[in-house]
Amino acid sequence: MDLNKSKINDIIKKLSKGLYEKEEIIGLTLLCALAGKSVFLYGLPGTAKSLIVRRIASAFEDSKYFGQLMNRFTTPEDVFGPVSLSKLKEDKFERQTEGYIPKADFVFLDEIWKSSPAILNTLLTIINEKLYRNGSHEDKVPLKALVAASNETPPKGQGLEAIYDRFIMRLFVDTAKDVNNFKSLIVDKDVSFDAGFNKGEKISTKDWENLKSIIEEIKVPENVLNIICSIKSEIEEYNKGNNEKIYISDRRWKNIVYILKAAAYFCDRDEIFPVDCFLISNCIWTIEENIYEVKKIVEQSIKSFSQISREDFEILSNEVNILKKDIQSECIKVENIYDTEIIEDKECYKIHLKFYNNGNGSGDWYVPIEKINSDNEFFPMKGNGNEEKGFYFNFNGGETLKIKVNSSYNHNLYICNDHNERVKEISKILTIKTKRDTFKEITTRTKENYIRSCDELIVKIDDAVKKSEEDLINQKEKIDSPFVSEYYRNIILENYNYYISDFKSKKLEVEQEKKKVEQCRTINNYAFDNYDDNITDKNNENDVNDDIVEENNADVHFGI
Repeated sequence: MDLNKSKINDIIKKLSKGLYEKEEIIGLTLLCALAGKSVFLYGLPGTAKSLIVRRIASAFEDSKYFGQLMNRFTTPEDVFGPVSLSKLKEDKFERQTEGYIPKADFVFLDEIWKSSPAILNTLLTIINEKLYRNGSHEDKVPLKALVAASNETPPKGQGLEAIYDRFIMRLFVDTAKDVNNFKSLIVDKDVSFDAGFNKGEKISTKDWENLKSIIEEIKVPENVLNIICSIKSEIEEYNKGNNEKIYISDRRWKNIVYILKAAAYFCDRDEIFPVDCFLISNCIWTIEENIYEVKKIVEQSIKSFSQISREDFEILSNEVNILKKDIQSECIKVENIYDTEIIEDKECYKIHLKFYNNGNGSGDWYVPIEKINSDNEFFPMKGNGNEEKGFYFNFNGGETLKIKVNSSYNHNLYICNDHNERVKEISKILTIKTKRDTFKEITTRTKENYIRSCDELIVKIDDAVKKSEEDLINQKEKIDSPFVSEYYRNIILENYNYYISDFKSKKLEVEQEKKKVEQCRTINNYAFDNYDDNITDKNNENDVNDDIVEENNADVHFGI
């Protein structure tokens, strides 16, 4: 059977039927089973953990399932098989293992941490080496996946770290959250242990055994290694400030990379992609309290090392900036002006102020334009032209406006700052003036050259956008994975969307520059026979009439 992405998607879809909001858990548990790794399912009882394992087992040919609810009274006989009486007569201590863990390929152990040390120690060898020592000889165990479950992580000081480390994936299993899914869940018929695969749809043991050598050949590119090293470094940094440290053994890191290789292979790729690395967050958390922090660390590391090359954008961006600079120099004369209003025949600057005077209020006050940069204290004007004597304004010779309450006029008056705290004094800084562009006269040839340059650059940008959009479509197909949610795939795609958006912004800049050139008046070329096409002598350029202007309606901002 060819276990490609399409086949895996079909298997997960069939396994998930009737198990609402369990697709991700099923997909990741199936991935581990295909990779021959074990899984820990963490969650409250009644969340279909054992059912998930049974259904996954039904997707494999001739699978043998063993399940056991563990407790402190569970004996080795309960899980490894009873002692063979016939062998005892021969002075041999062996177990009859048929029907128990040593002969099973899918094992589910609920409440794993309640097991006795004797059972857990034996499980270590079974999980890691796929061997079971039965009396004087070792039996090969056909185990594909051992899935353990509990509503708690292993208690401290019980010597359970070694067995916990064997579970490569640790998956949080929750109840159904979507109300429609919940309604369907409680009224649907019970889901069968058998997912109903036909014989030809099932995964054979031979196919499963052949996977290991194929998966091992999947490449690990440099950017993925950088992501893993970054996660390792960030976890070490996290451990410095936390009592509950996250320990990740070298063996665990090696097994994690093998899981990433398997995920890449089942996505029809020959190398691991950064998107596969999101699976790492399911492999390295230790307790519920650090699940969120681990996800943040993994996500940030992937973002840092999955950036696409922006070389093409930088080249075009540089061309746009040069063109803008040339047009600004040749065609535009910039004047800085204040955005003002006329109050009682005076050109005034508006100041909006929040205040408290036996209740919250706000209002607009006006500063005559000649007062800006002055040294003298003055009263602002109201909209009707009268002075507002509740406040003193003073620029102290600059653009920082100091406002204080005239307590002698109204001792109940306070100013509200940005945090709505009541104060008697406040400072506001005039940071931006409104810009007005006046267009110069240029030669017809200069105008045509700049318009042509703009058009050529727009075509270049359009071509780059088209190529980037095609790359985005290809990337969507490449990173599509049955094991990684759409949310995480979109994080990778954001880089492409930002990249395309940046190109489109540059195109808009060029179009705006083109409009400026088009608004310039022209004079005949013969008047400039002694000059190059790109005129550099600014002293011979004339300003156009004031009625030909373009307003850049920049806001006036104040900061505390």
